[in-house]
Amino acid sequence: MPSITRNLALTAVPAAVLVALLPPLTADAAPTPTDNTRPLTWSACEGAGLDPRQQCATLRVRLDHAEPEGEQISLALSRIPAKDDRARRGALFLIPGGPGGSSLGDPSGKGRKLPQEVCDQYDLIGFAPRGVAPSTAVACALEPGDLALTKLRPCARPSAGGP
Repeated sequence: MPSITRNLALTAVPAAVLVALLPPLTADAAPTPTDNTRPLTWSACEGAGLDPRQQCATLRVRLDHAEPEGEQISLALSRIPAKDDRARRGALFLIPGGPGGSSLGDPSGKGRKLPQEVCDQYDLIGFAPRGVAPSTAVACALEPGDLALTKLRPCARPSAGGP
């Protein structure tokens, strides 16, 4: 037997036996729950003019993912579930824009303008980013007067070689 064939046989046969002895992989293995994988508790949203199906929840997330046991913040979420559970394809996040925008009311507002087919198949999701109420405020250790745009954005100065 040539050495290449012998080496291949000595490597492939034990590898095949090892693979045959491994337990089958299953797609339904559930991850261990963490703060970010616990189900949300949805309830009726407060506010006028909202679709009665719109629900709200609060999501707790880590402030710094490098510190898993560190401080957590809250993000406000809203949703209108897909109208047809059998046709549901996923979630459509309605982005608020910004800075300082919120899309909490968008499932009711912008949701009315979407094609019926989209509303049938997708949960419409709105949210308030960090720093926009009712989500956790941003604390940047600045005095309120120092947050004025004129203090954060210095005036443009001509370059050294400019006019």
